[in-house]
Formats: sequence, structure tokens, C-alpha cells
Amino acid sequence: MENNNVEVLKKIKEEFLLSKPARNRSLRIPSSVSFYLEGNSSKMELSRDIVCSNMQKDDGAFEGWALVLKRWGKYDKIILSWVKPEDGEIANGHYQRFLFRIKQFEKYFNMWFSIDIKCLLFLEDLKIKEQENYLLNMPGKRRNEVKGTPEAKLENCFVHGELRKPLEYITDAVELDR
Repeated sequence: MENNNVEVLKKIKEEFLLSKPARNRSLRIPSSVSFYLEGNSSKMELSRDIVCSNMQKDDGAFEGWALVLKRWGKYDKIILSWVKPEDGEIANGHYQRFLFRIKQFEKYFNMWFSIDIKCLLFLEDLKIKEQENYLLNMPGKRRNEVKGTPEAKLENCFVHGELRKPLEYITDAVELDR
């Protein structure tokens, strides 16, 4: 079945430019993500490579794509589907984080986000079970200097800088750490 990426991207661009007419951003859908339309629902399918890779890459950020599809695509329902990794890759830390993120995202956005029925059994591969008790370890000793990466600088603003108070306020956080 051929994907509907071109149609989905066109709809997102049109809506985005209506809401932000002064911006002419180059919007692209990662080539490794496929979208299929079913009525006014959009199914997002991720490859085996995506689900076992860093979640901070554009193609692995399914939450962001789901929000874009809902907001600017104006789809009623977003359905997530993915190709299950080989047995030896199930324990991959990236895949385990992916499964955890899916469960959390569905929990909070289940009015419009769902997991494809053929993928529901894949969630059983998640090693962390909600009914179990887990102990988080203490962070290692961190240096006070901030590495030059944009991510580290932003993290530092939230933990030690000007964004700390606003973050504590909106989250009711008692303690913040990197």
C-alpha cells in the first residue's frame, strides 16, 4: 500500500501557513516515517530502524509528529504503528524507551491517539511494568561546567538558570536536577 506522505504534508503546510502566515518554513516529513489516511484519521508507521534509534532524531519523535498531525493536520485520530525489531534488539535501550514513551503518550492523549491493534502485543516487550516497584539510582557526580551542546545549555537554564523558577511553578516541582 502506498503511503499518503505527500497529501499529509500538503495539509499540514496549508494549515500551518494559515496560522503563521509570516513564516515560510521548509517543512519535511522524514523519509523513514509513513502516513496512511483512513477517513479523517492518520496512521503513522515507523520502521524497525526508527524504533531502535535515538528518540531525539526527527523521525523518532513520534509524539511531535502526532501533535503536528492533530494541530495542523486537523485529523480526528492518530494511530501509531511500527515494525517490531528482531528478538535480539528487544532489549535495546532505545527500543525500551520507545515502548515506554508510547504507553505514556497514549495514557495522556487517548482521546485522539491510539496504538494500532496489530502492535498492542508488542507492548508486552516493555521490561518496566507498572505494577512493579522500582528504585531509581542517584545521579553520578556532575561537573559544574556546562558542555557546549545546545541541549546541555538548555538543560542548565532549566536546572540552574533563568528558567528554573518558571519550571518549578508550572510543574509544582520540589527538586530539579539534570
